Amino acid sequence: MRIGLCEDDDNDAERLLGYINGFEGVSALDRYVTSEQLLDAYGNGLRYDLLFMDIQLLGMNGFDAAKKIHSDYYGERPLIVFITVTDKYVYEAYNVGWDYACKPVDIDRIK
Repeated sequence: MRIGLCEDDDNDAERLLGYINGFEGVSALDRYVTSEQLLDAYGNGLRYDLLFMDIQLLGMNGFDAAKKIHSDYYGERPLIVFITVTDKYVYEAYNVGWDYACKPVDIDRIK
């Protein structure tokens, strides 16, 4: 499984990367700090089965990036789990993504 993480906070990213690295079946795990970096990777042909997306990012937010991936790469849509510090986006998240988790995310939630 190819997994991408778009998270601008180093501490949250390290926590999630540590959890995911311990799972079997992960063939690739890449981190992006901005949505634009992730979209550039998609534009260059990189694809993911699962994306963990922060919502509140500098530049383009995680919702808009997810919508762009869904519209531009319709046949190659990954499952998207939104991660953020607040629950105020939960209803909007389920319209775009597959799941939603509040930070700090623990390992049981990721499993």
